[in-house]
Amino acid sequence: MACAARWLPGASRLPAVVVAELRLPVQNARTTDEDFLMIKRVFWLAAGAAIGVVAVRKVAAMRSAVGPEGLNRAVAQLTDSVADFADALRQGMQERETDLRTALGIDSEPRP
Repeated sequence: MACAARWLPGASRLPAVVVAELRLPVQNARTTDEDFLMIKRVFWLAAGAAIGVVAVRKVAAMRSAVGPEGLNRAVAQLTDSVADFADALRQGMQERETDLRTALGIDSEPRP
């Protein structure tokens, strides 16, 4: 075939005729249904991988919570919570007592 080969700008020095022959014919192209199914499969694969990672992390957290270190941590958190609640309760009681004493005129200075 005697055709003049044109060079494509920026191409790796392949003539346009060769590039045109490398394209897939239309009848060999995948249909949109096959593309949709492939995207669907990739989505479910990614979703399964993400669920697997979350499950493994949850199981690891549960395993660490069940051991002695986890039990010590849980008791320490519970103790801190109870102490914080008791401090807030005492402070609220002291403020209320001060308000009542001031309203009734019993004491001009609040008790410590």
